[in-house]
Amino acid sequence: MLLFLMMVAAAPVQADTTVSVPAGARLEMNQVDGGVRVTTWAKSMVRIATAGGKDADLKVEVSGRLVTIQAQDPDGGPYDGDLEVSVPADLALAVSTVSGDIAVTGSRAALDLESVEGNVTVEGGAGVVTLHSVSGNVRVTGARGKIELNTVDGSIDGRSLDGEINAETVDGEVTLSGVTGTGVDATTVDGNVRLEAALKAGGRYRLNSHDGDVTLSVPALDAAVTISTFSGSFESDFPVTLNSTRGGKRMNFTVGSGAASVDLESFDGNIRIEKRGTAPR
Repeated sequence: MLLFLMMVAAAPVQADTTVSVPAGARLEMNQVDGGVRVTTWAKSMVRIATAGGKDADLKVEVSGRLVTIQAQDPDGGPYDGDLEVSVPADLALAVSTVSGDIAVTGSRAALDLESVEGNVTVEGGAGVVTLHSVSGNVRVTGARGKIELNTVDGSIDGRSLDGEINAETVDGEVTLSGVTGTGVDATTVDGNVRLEAALKAGGRYRLNSHDGDVTLSVPALDAAVTISTFSGSFESDFPVTLNSTRGGKRMNFTVGSGAASVDLESFDGNIRIEKRGTAPR
């Protein structure tokens, strides 16, 4: 009997707090240690709970249209466990953590997410979508609007994106697929860059790698194209007539009416324009 009472006393207690929030609100949350997982529901409420049954002191404050979340250990120190948050789909989010992953699913609002030592993974997002990590991967699917993707030591993977896209990493690959936006700027130092898109008239598309290959995959090509490479090769599935400058290191050509602007550059890698549906070379 005594052993049973000791086991009950030592069992972790899950913390759980729910508050109502007004329409058009914005949630701000800073987490030192631990990850944050955000899902959406049909309620005009925010719910925060500890994950894995770890106890914490949770505080949700609503001041006008600003919602803030704070989590602490019961002894008053920083909470170092994972948190699960449920929010309305149209609630704008600003979430940061130092040493944990951030995952958001089902959002239809602006997002500002940042992790220092974790991955950032998003399904959804609209308006201004800013995803940043220092030493983690950035993954996003189905975002719409002005999309900023940034990491230092990690890869970037964007799928089914629509809008103006800026993707930048230092040590990793950039892969963007199913893009229908009006502009893309994708850059890496040490990695490959690949863009699968339907080019828009008036759109601007710039792909750049220092030590990796650059590939543009499109169903059709109607663009003014500039190719820059120092020690790599260039090939195209579309027939082109090249005009070379600077000893062949910089080339340009126009296909169709030149409706879009394309700039592909790699210092020490190969460049390819690929017709969608052809086998990779």
